Amino acid sequence: MVFIKLKKAAALAACGAAVWCVTVSLIHSKEAMLGISSGIARCLDVIVPSLFGMMLLSQLLISSGLYHVLSSLFYPVSKWLFGLPKQLFPVFLISNIAGYPVGAKMLLQLQENGSIDKKTAEVMAVCCYGSGPAFILGVIGVGIFSNLTLGMTVFISCAAANAVAAFVIGRFFKPKCAESDSSMTFSPKILVDSVASSGNAMLMICLMIISFSYFLSIADSAGLLRIFAGTNTDTGIRTFLEISNISSFRSDLRLLPLMTALISFGGICVHMQLLAITKNKFSLKKFFIFRLPISILAGIINFVIITQSNFAEYAFAQAAYSSHSLKNSVFSGICLIFMIITIIFSKKTSNPKKSVI
Repeated sequence: MVFIKLKKAAALAACGAAVWCVTVSLIHSKEAMLGISSGIARCLDVIVPSLFGMMLLSQLLISSGLYHVLSSLFYPVSKWLFGLPKQLFPVFLISNIAGYPVGAKMLLQLQENGSIDKKTAEVMAVCCYGSGPAFILGVIGVGIFSNLTLGMTVFISCAAANAVAAFVIGRFFKPKCAESDSSMTFSPKILVDSVASSGNAMLMICLMIISFSYFLSIADSAGLLRIFAGTNTDTGIRTFLEISNISSFRSDLRLLPLMTALISFGGICVHMQLLAITKNKFSLKKFFIFRLPISILAGIINFVIITQSNFAEYAFAQAAYSSHSLKNSVFSGICLIFMIITIIFSKKTSNPKKSVI
């Protein structure tokens, strides 16, 4: 009886919210249109160019069987360090560099072809999730701090937190993956099917982003966030809802752990994208339960990095050079990325006690 009453109350609340949204949209139609236009522009300028290619490649890796090559390559690390089946470790790696929804998309594909069961897909979704270095370096490294080194600390922190989660999952939850045919095939049909599947996923992602942009514009028009206007709290709330708003943060190094935690969390909009992609084929309950603790861990790791090492000093010493290189030469930016990676791994080799991962 109580459950029925709560269900009716939720239905009435949803109807009331819908009526309120329609009313505000009619009164502030211009702002609502601008919100939708902003969402469309974000999808065309940022989301599709940065995400579609990686989503298509990950689809091709699974469909063609090429991921078996990666499985064999990382087998020792997968088995002896993480305790994961070798077929799942490439999914973990790719999902942490390709973009938020890619991991869930790959797990869904493996479930549909019978390689993994529903339980394994659900538990692996917890750690197969990340924004990828392209988004982090572009928004944090270039856009906010004008320095790639600080952006790299964010990526390392998020990846390290996911690695801890993967270790726990491998050792305690024991995900399983069926032994499948390791042969590799490629045909025009595989390409067409991969393009169609990736395009459908991208459409759902973009529609969700446009919807959140619309609802945020309505909230602005109604003055719901006016009390926090122009503050870090306002930016934090918007980023918690839709991750691309993180670009509005000020270049304050003290906020970097918070930005890291938000990047690791991904935002409610991204979580809705995962629901759209998985189509209820497997539950995301475990993902929703553990994502926040993992995000907090990522923020703590980043705090340790910037306070217990000389990353920050190195970053600000190179700030002018980084900004100039990124604004005037794409090639120089690429070279700088490799230089930073070299520095990070050289630090790990020379002083393993300071290693984060």
